[in-house]
Amino acid sequence: QYSDKGEYTIKASGYTSDNYKFEYVDGKMTVNAKPIIVTIQNATSIYGNDIAELKATDNGIVNGDINVYSLATTATNTSDIGKYAIKGTALDSNYEITFANEADAYEITKREITITAEAKNTIVNTALPTYTYKVVGLLEEDSLVTEPTLSCNADITVIGEYDITVSAADAGKNYSIQYVPAKLTVLTDNAVDAAAGYTEELKDYESTTVTSDDKAKLQEMLDEINTLLGDKSITDNGKQALEKVKKHVENLIKEITETTDSPQTGDISNLWMWFAVIFVSGGFTMVHVILEKKRNGKK
Repeated sequence: QYSDKGEYTIKASGYTSDNYKFEYVDGKMTVNAKPIIVTIQNATSIYGNDIAELKATDNGIVNGDINVYSLATTATNTSDIGKYAIKGTALDSNYEITFANEADAYEITKREITITAEAKNTIVNTALPTYTYKVVGLLEEDSLVTEPTLSCNADITVIGEYDITVSAADAGKNYSIQYVPAKLTVLTDNAVDAAAGYTEELKDYESTTVTSDDKAKLQEMLDEINTLLGDKSITDNGKQALEKVKKHVENLIKEITETTDSPQTGDISNLWMWFAVIFVSGGFTMVHVILEKKRNGKK
């Protein structure tokens, strides 16, 4: 039943008769290959991935035979997208195999890549940043045929979030592309805001009215401004605004210093004149008040 394909001898023997002499002539039994149909299953894989396992269904294999046939395809993991044949090869001569569905049984499909715009931050009233992107899924040996277009409708003069869109890339016929947008955030300029705050605060100080009592507060303000100016990340706009405020504060401090520490000769002469007049009239207390006011920088 399970003899290999081929011819086998059939022998006759054992006949007896007084009237006959027997001559035996061998016969032959021919065992032919068993006809079976092997139907190849369709298979698919993504460009760049390993080739899928090749399978088939068959009918008629007997006796637990294995390695009756093999399957192969010309498609590889880097073959272009499209359809390819899966060819069957008979390995056991005891079977006469007809392979079905060989043509176009294997398909390579497009590989999806993701092109993602990268989020950016910038400071209001400065330059817009250069937009960038990253690609995930592209095989090392491949590159984009056409770089993507990145665009944003940002208004650099208005604080807020704006969409960065990415489009129009081309990775070749073996890829499909998924685009992921990002956000551009236009941030407030802390240095400019700080300068505006100091300017508002300085409205309470005038060069004609500042006194030595104001000096400590103004010096504290000046120290804060110098600290902000020492920040390397400060914008040009912020630096200019702070420098302007700094100059104003320095002028106010200078006015106080000159008034309290370096009184002019004319002022002293006038004081002695007042002293003389008031002393003659017995107004010594008034002279004392005038001197105190002069020390405090007040007229």
